[in-house]
Amino acid sequence: MSLQSLAHVDSASSAMAFMPTPHAIPDLRCLVTRLSTEVAARLTRALDHLGELADSGRPDGKLLQSVGDEIAGARRAGIVGQQIVRLASGAVHPETEPVLVCEMLRALVAQRCLAKPASVELRSGLPRTRIECDASLLGAMLHSMLDWCAEHTAAPIRLGLNTAELGVGLSVKAQIMLDDSDVPESLDSLNWHLLFFTSQALGVRVLRQQRAAVVSLTLQLPTARCPVVTDTLPVLDVPVAGGQVLVVAPARDLRNQVRLAIRGLDLLVDYVGSLDAAQRHCQDSMPKAVIYDGALDPQRIEALRANLQSDEPGLPFIEIAKSGLGGPALPGVPRLDVEGLMASLPSTLATELARAR
Repeated sequence: MSLQSLAHVDSASSAMAFMPTPHAIPDLRCLVTRLSTEVAARLTRALDHLGELADSGRPDGKLLQSVGDEIAGARRAGIVGQQIVRLASGAVHPETEPVLVCEMLRALVAQRCLAKPASVELRSGLPRTRIECDASLLGAMLHSMLDWCAEHTAAPIRLGLNTAELGVGLSVKAQIMLDDSDVPESLDSLNWHLLFFTSQALGVRVLRQQRAAVVSLTLQLPTARCPVVTDTLPVLDVPVAGGQVLVVAPARDLRNQVRLAIRGLDLLVDYVGSLDAAQRHCQDSMPKAVIYDGALDPQRIEALRANLQSDEPGLPFIEIAKSGLGGPALPGVPRLDVEGLMASLPSTLATELARAR
């Protein structure tokens, strides 16, 4: 596959005061090298920590945590690599639907701030403009954008949403201040490659500009439909971290997917395998939200929901279902496709928790 045919990153159009991105078009050979290096380095560090534990002959909580962190990091790198290959191979076929970008952006910021308060500064007024695109891919692209920004700065990420200069479309703009340790080559990380190839699948143009330690990133979204720019939305109030979430799923694999998707949100998460166990759990401790397997009996889910909401009106429920399976969604209950859980669950959960406050 020719990467030239996928090129949407445009640095040449930058103003003269800006330094163009030296490697605007990702090189798959460099990507493979970076991926293998990161996985190998993390696993090597994990083995070193295990060697230290074996030599000491006694348990060490910090070393055990370090081993877990390194293995988790290697696993994430592998998952990112799989996502990039799938996107770059053309195996992703976006489906279009109307998306209110400002709502998605606010939800993602709320999710970030659950784990790290004040990590993102979102402009207080956002244009309410809908675009036609794949909502799951758009969420994944914005998520990878924030991941990329966060790995290169300790300062708050400055984020905004603007109408395009020509009066059509939208642009998501992010600005970061580089860490002192960053070098130009480090900017082309795995998160950058994931952002690039996700943007390709969506038809989004990416522009990256750098002046000294300041890096500006612009994502020019597809042409907008039915713009409504006379109204604005305030910044979303961030829900309180540490909220309790109950996951009801008989299958261990689904529970693990949920665990991975919401890891790092600073939430207390309990997992049960049946609706009976969920009922018993809620008698002792009322959750702030319930995530459930869409394969469970919808009538019993509705009964559980009605019972819990009699004590906690507005208690959020989120359904996870396989694409094309299941009956009609329950009124007021978001239904997420299990295939897009990593991209969609964190932002949906943050939105529902914010709405329930």
